[in-house]
Amino acid sequence: MPNKYTILRSITLSFFFLFLRITATAQTISFTATPVNYTSVYGGRTVFAAWITDANGTNLKTLDCHASIYISYLYYWKSSFNWGPVDATTGATYVSVPSFSSSWDMKGRDGKVIADGKYYFNVEYCQSGSSRYTQYEFTKSSGSRTFSFPNSGYFNNVLVSVSMPSAVNSTTVNVPYNCYVVPGDKLLKIDFDPNVHNQVKAFVYDAKGMQQQATGLNAGDGHLELNLATLINGVYVVKIMDEKHYTETHKVLLH
Repeated sequence: MPNKYTILRSITLSFFFLFLRITATAQTISFTATPVNYTSVYGGRTVFAAWITDANGTNLKTLDCHASIYISYLYYWKSSFNWGPVDATTGATYVSVPSFSSSWDMKGRDGKVIADGKYYFNVEYCQSGSSRYTQYEFTKSSGSRTFSFPNSGYFNNVLVSVSMPSAVNSTTVNVPYNCYVVPGDKLLKIDFDPNVHNQVKAFVYDAKGMQQQATGLNAGDGHLELNLATLINGVYVVKIMDEKHYTETHKVLLH
């Protein structure tokens, strides 16, 4: 029969693991960054990496690594592994400066959701022997939040957006919205299944979280269009919602 100390220990561990579940909020996070072009001695080719680190500088997840024979020039990315074994590259060297956009389920390489707290979005690229690197701090906590950063000499249009999963019926989760901008005319198009989503609305926010005016166009069942011609170039967040309050957020880049 367990004594009182064994029972107390079991209760303490139960609360500890409950605390871990509470502080490891299930969320998704998206990233956008545009490297600033500069003169290349590699014929325009660019090595590039984007990754997440914790407060100790440990690489928790590599979001992107495009490199080949010039991978050694990604100094900060490699140092995040303490110069040990690294993630496999996700592709060959870019032929030009990329406009980076990616999303992450906030799970580390062990498949577990990271705990709430401060983390860093790291981006690095190289065209001429010395890399250009910047680190951006963001906080993972309950709720949705957008972190925007000023343009710099290395990166423009940097945006980190944390969003909570929607508590909705699984039939709607399996049919997401398709959101994209038609190049050249700043026309935002949203496609969806009208048998699942009804009374769909879209709201456009700038990098500071301010709602922007957009002109709605009648595009027929299963389609929604917004004219963004009055908005300046940059990164925007589009929030899409139906009558059941199934909500998704998408990042779009106007240029």
